[in-house]
Amino acid sequence: DSCQSRGLYEGFDSLSSFKEKLYRHLQLKINDHEYFKSDEVVTQSEIVDSKTNKPHLTNEGKILLKEVSQDRNGTIMHLRHLGGTNIQSNGKNFIESNERRDVALWESAIDELTQNDFIVERGHKGEIFEITNLGYQIADMIEL
Repeated sequence: DSCQSRGLYEGFDSLSSFKEKLYRHLQLKINDHEYFKSDEVVTQSEIVDSKTNKPHLTNEGKILLKEVSQDRNGTIMHLRHLGGTNIQSNGKNFIESNERRDVALWESAIDELTQNDFIVERGHKGEIFEITNLGYQIADMIEL
């Protein structure tokens, strides 16, 4: 009886009564605990930045990565033919002229994305590339 009068013991009639009393007492005990009374606000220094660093990419690399991330199949096609070279993704051809300087610029963008593991080559001819998960993550950070 002395335990019950000090609130250390309480009886119950049924399982639902026990559940209700336990729930209520647990709430009271948790709300009284020092840990949950803390009024501290998280400061800016406690906020952790993403571990994924935004790499430095050329403008062409950024454009190509953003476009391949929006392509339904996530692919880049690098096609060489008698009429010149095409680099295509998301329904667009990025080579406006077949001048070698223009072609080299966009081929360099493919190399840049491959070296950073943002795209991977499919096949062995260097014609088809697919975006990687890391590529999607970086593309989401890029603003053109």
